[in-house]
Amino acid sequence: MFESDFIYIPEKSSKENRLNFSHVQLLVLCHHFFPVPLLLPECHHISPNKNKHFNLLKRTTGLLISLSLSFLFFSVLFTVISSAATTVYIDTDGTGDYNCDGHNDHVEINQALEYINSLGGGTVYLRGPNTYWIDSTLYIGANTILTGDKNAEIKLVPYAGWSSGTPMITNRKSADNITITGFIINGNSANQGVSLGKGYYNMIYFIGADNTKVTNMRLEWGCGDGLKIRNSKGIIFSNNDVYKLGHDAFYALACSDIKVFGNTVFTRTNSACRLSGGARNAAIYDNIFFSSLSGDSTGPAIELDKSWPSGTNIFDNIEIYNNRIHTLNGAGIWMFASYPDNAIHARNVHIHHNIFTKVGQYKTNTGYSNAAIVLCSFDNTIIENNVIDDGGHAGIKWYTRPGRPVQDLVYTTIIRNNIIMNCNGVSSVTGSGVGIWNTDPSRSTFIVQNNDIYNNKNGQIYGGGFIMSNNLNVDPLCADQTNPNFGARDYHLKSKTGRYLNGKLVKDPISSPLIDAGYQGSAYINEPSPNGGRINIGRYGNTVQASRSDISLSNQLDYPPVPIIVLDPDVTQNYTVSFNADSSTDDIGIVSYSWNFDLSKGVSADATGSKVNYTYGKAGTYTVMLTIVDTSGQTSSATVLISVGNTTAYVVSSETSILKDNETISESENETFSDIHFPVYDNRLRASLANYVLSNSTYLDIGKRSSACRDLILFNLSTYNTTDILSNATLSLYWYYPSGTPRNNDTVVEIYRPFAWDPEYVSWNYQNSTAAWIIPGGNWFDRNGTAMGSEPYAALTFAAADIPDNRYYEFDVTELVQEYISGRYNNTGFFLKARNESGNYIAFYSSDWSNVSQRPKLTIIVDKPPIANAGSDIITTVGIDTTFNGSLSTDDNGIVSYSWDFDSSDGITSEANGSTVTKVFTTTGNYTVTLTVTDSKGQTSSDTVDVIVRKPLISTSHTAVYDNRLRESSSKTVFSTSSYLDVGKSAYRCRDVLWFNLSSYNTTDIIYNATLSLYWYYPQNAMRKNDTVVEIYRPLEWEPEYVSWNCRLSDTKWTNKGGDWSDLNNISQGKTPYASLTFSANDTPGNRYYDFNVTKLVQEYVSGKYNNTGFFLKAKNENGDYIAFYSSEWSNTSQRPKLTVTYQ
Repeated sequence: MFESDFIYIPEKSSKENRLNFSHVQLLVLCHHFFPVPLLLPECHHISPNKNKHFNLLKRTTGLLISLSLSFLFFSVLFTVISSAATTVYIDTDGTGDYNCDGHNDHVEINQALEYINSLGGGTVYLRGPNTYWIDSTLYIGANTILTGDKNAEIKLVPYAGWSSGTPMITNRKSADNITITGFIINGNSANQGVSLGKGYYNMIYFIGADNTKVTNMRLEWGCGDGLKIRNSKGIIFSNNDVYKLGHDAFYALACSDIKVFGNTVFTRTNSACRLSGGARNAAIYDNIFFSSLSGDSTGPAIELDKSWPSGTNIFDNIEIYNNRIHTLNGAGIWMFASYPDNAIHARNVHIHHNIFTKVGQYKTNTGYSNAAIVLCSFDNTIIENNVIDDGGHAGIKWYTRPGRPVQDLVYTTIIRNNIIMNCNGVSSVTGSGVGIWNTDPSRSTFIVQNNDIYNNKNGQIYGGGFIMSNNLNVDPLCADQTNPNFGARDYHLKSKTGRYLNGKLVKDPISSPLIDAGYQGSAYINEPSPNGGRINIGRYGNTVQASRSDISLSNQLDYPPVPIIVLDPDVTQNYTVSFNADSSTDDIGIVSYSWNFDLSKGVSADATGSKVNYTYGKAGTYTVMLTIVDTSGQTSSATVLISVGNTTAYVVSSETSILKDNETISESENETFSDIHFPVYDNRLRASLANYVLSNSTYLDIGKRSSACRDLILFNLSTYNTTDILSNATLSLYWYYPSGTPRNNDTVVEIYRPFAWDPEYVSWNYQNSTAAWIIPGGNWFDRNGTAMGSEPYAALTFAAADIPDNRYYEFDVTELVQEYISGRYNNTGFFLKARNESGNYIAFYSSDWSNVSQRPKLTIIVDKPPIANAGSDIITTVGIDTTFNGSLSTDDNGIVSYSWDFDSSDGITSEANGSTVTKVFTTTGNYTVTLTVTDSKGQTSSDTVDVIVRKPLISTSHTAVYDNRLRESSSKTVFSTSSYLDVGKSAYRCRDVLWFNLSSYNTTDIIYNATLSLYWYYPQNAMRKNDTVVEIYRPLEWEPEYVSWNCRLSDTKWTNKGGDWSDLNNISQGKTPYASLTFSANDTPGNRYYDFNVTKLVQEYVSGKYNNTGFFLKAKNENGDYIAFYSSEWSNTSQRPKLTVTYQ
């Protein structure tokens, strides 16, 4: 018989309580066999709430059972606990799993981190708006996410007094897979009393922490580094906002596989990004790095360094691109390395498509601070397509730091397609004020090709070791290269044909000389047409934002635009719908957007622009059309059928059509474009002229009349990529002979793949100048790869009784052309012969025929990959069907499959199939949903949609904390205890202020509805002279103990007697209220609540846009319109003012 043991569980448990009651049930069972301290060695492992009433344990004596049964229960117990939810919350108001009080908050945070670590990983979430003051290091374990609200802040206590090298956050020994995201770390540097950059209070310091992510953080006011990490791989530092740290924002030592992107960093003491002691496979891109020239830091934006010669850790495969670096005393990039031997260990750094403006401005000549790019002892560095606008002493400089050993080697740096301009230098430093400066020609060779090195005070170059070719010294004619805001200068090249500006194409009266002036061997495939077949110099060369060329190549196509309509759910409310067409695309540019909001009323232009709002008169379904026009006048339209309701609008269905020259074409035509090629060479082979080269005939002949005839044709296919997949390739031959004369036999024309041949020497007997065909008449491969085989790639029968009908005849040569383009075989053209060659002679026109429209031609259609369109971003709710629609995805030949991945983080890549699918999310959070579409050729495309899954709508009701009357006739009296609130004027004007406590909401909460309800009771059975229009505004701050008609605070008067307010448009004393309600002069109180819609004002308070100062009530006219409502002091609680908020 068991003696009774009980665990008491409170009836009401906080909604944030993470205690799983199945665990409690198990504990109750186990407690019959084991003492409670044995089961719960640390209470916070089960219910980790500090200062909370924990479960009351009442224990009597227990009875032990067998040892084997005890092991069984322990096994079950820890299995259940480890499978529990792995997110714990930290707060300051008692609602968290761990609760801080602003003193030694590191204790509770470390307890939470320790608890998660004991589970093998999970999430610790810091709730805001809170500041968590720490006075000791936080220790984070493996497989842990430390995250929080964006207004949650970890802050170092003033004058912490820690020793140098002690970080604010560090990893447990060799802990991997750590993510830190979403909140603020404040180093409180102004209140520490230590020197910056001396190792004090680094914010995050990890050692041996593979797969580390620090993302979406605000790091500010540090004494040391932001993230310092050593001996690790798989590191991501992304989308962080970093401000005034004491050393490097990102500092990796002997690490590999690094990505640093999307960050904005204001540097103060050292660099924004530093790779030290060797680094492999690193990418630094899409960042903004800047500072202030008023400071005295010599730190660069990006630093690659190995300062001392010991060790041979390598630098290799480092890419630095798409960064904007400006307003720095230090260099934009500084890279140097020292090694003990004469082998190259630092190599292969690619610096491209960056902008450097006003960098290298340090007033003292340090040598390493005074240029945009400073390098030493790195080999095979490629610096291309950058803009360097005032790099200080030089744009690019080779500089050996004194006191560092230098290897006895020669290093090569390639510099091409850059704009290097406006380097002024200083007169006291010989060599400064040039574009490129080589201080050590014996060890450094600069290959300088196709740059514009312009307006540098002392010329283009200084020093030796240069190999120069095709460089310019001209004004680049950038769109805005003199803007005093260095970070806003626009370096797009001016173009008469068109340049990029904020998503649109604009044309200039002149064109830059740098268009089509880049290095001949550089790729230009990403530049929109017309591109002249050559890369532009500068930042936007070989990008989609490259300025257009005045030269148009014959094989370039102008694709029609693709319109896309997106509804913005954050703006859509009531009957007002926000439409967004910014996702629409065109290869050159879109010049106009036109909207029709209701096609049932006929075609019209109701609005223009890429973003528009429209208010419908009532709920219902409407067909909306967007029409866009590109620079060539090509027009495309998209329509969506939308349903407009009281609170939102959503897309029911949609379709797209492309218009050319005012004619409608099908969707497949929309995406299908053909290239037409004419032969480079075509030669006849004739048995009766076996050694003659027949390369200039006006015809090609096949078959045999008196002598056998065959042909060779070659087309240039070099413009295609080996990855191109063809939809179709058609060889078209114009049949003209014998006119009006039938033949004895059918002519079956066959096409094969010939052996290599030389058009200047090929004949019936010879394939080139020295080699005869193995078999006279030409040698070929058939489609099976068989030499002299009989399975042609294409064949066409010309019946003996048929005569030429003056048109092209087409051969499907897709398979052979695909083999050539893919690189499977070298392009040797087409071999044409008749199958039997007896009494079946016919002829086609050749490339030498005078009529171009009848010459041979090869028409190639490249199968464009599909374009996946997963739709617009979605906000949904836990537990409901969420629809995903990929039907706007397109392909030139049709999509054969749709595959959906609803959570990119779970490792499952295909969770549903079909163009339209539904998904029920069971937990809140942010999800990335990926749609992958596959076309008939097996080509795929993916698109993602961000999904925010929120909790179900919650409705809460609040009573007023304070409400005060303001009465003109008692201008100094504080009315805080009246049982009523009055507005309007009888003999004197009356107004009111109310305040409700909104601190329970998070800044991220969305307010769907907020209603202020006032109970009207006076004047009873009496009419007023005029209507009473009650208006609600946002008051200036006030104190309930002191507010009156004249004053708002104890020692502060209203600027305007009777109260100061802001209206809906944030205009002081404005006249557009947040809410209003008219009480007709003829109406009397209805003994009920009257509701004011104050949703917008409450959302502004909750979001933190404005401090919560409550509601200001006044009558619009204040003349013969006096009425009164019950106040919060009224005895009947069911008639007091109330605020009802529905939120998510």
